[in-house]
Amino acid sequence: TPRLTRDGFPAVVLAPDGHAAIDRLRGGGIDLVLSDLRMPGLNGLELLREVKTISPDLDVIMLTAFASVATAVAHLGRLDVLVNNAGIGAVARALETPLATYDAIMDVNVRGAFRYAQACFPHLERTGGSMIQVASDAGVSGEAEIAIYSVSKAALIMLSNMLAIEGGRLGVRSNAVCPGDTAPGMRHMV
Repeated sequence: TPRLTRDGFPAVVLAPDGHAAIDRLRGGGIDLVLSDLRMPGLNGLELLREVKTISPDLDVIMLTAFASVATAVAHLGRLDVLVNNAGIGAVARALETPLATYDAIMDVNVRGAFRYAQACFPHLERTGGSMIQVASDAGVSGEAEIAIYSVSKAALIMLSNMLAIEGGRLGVRSNAVCPGDTAPGMRHMV
């Protein structure tokens, strides 16, 4: 397995969901800037305390606004990687999903990734960087019990493809990863 090093990836903007990923990146000497959503039931300050407990030397800026990208670049000097890892879902079949729930899922899972891609792209173009979209196997095969989550992750996969086509010509890569069920699982399922 290739090891990420400070020389290769000096900056990551990460919508955090998983302490193991944060710890591995930090263990590789990578500077992290975490940008999180202020969603009901999600306490960003609590997460910040947990991250500092896992990695006491972690230099973290926790911001909730789109301005986090500009702040990240100002703080770190450059941006090499964007990891779009934010995600929420709902346990509901497609026709049972309230419109407000549909809007919230699409806003976080697709619109959020799109906005961060837009904000990061000029910086990634300067460094020949890459975008990693964390989708889901549900976006490939669909799961009826989490229908709109599946739709949103399918849209994220296609967004990643379009970003790869557009960005590849300018030296910016975009890839989607589609993990299956992982422990501890999706924490933002309503």
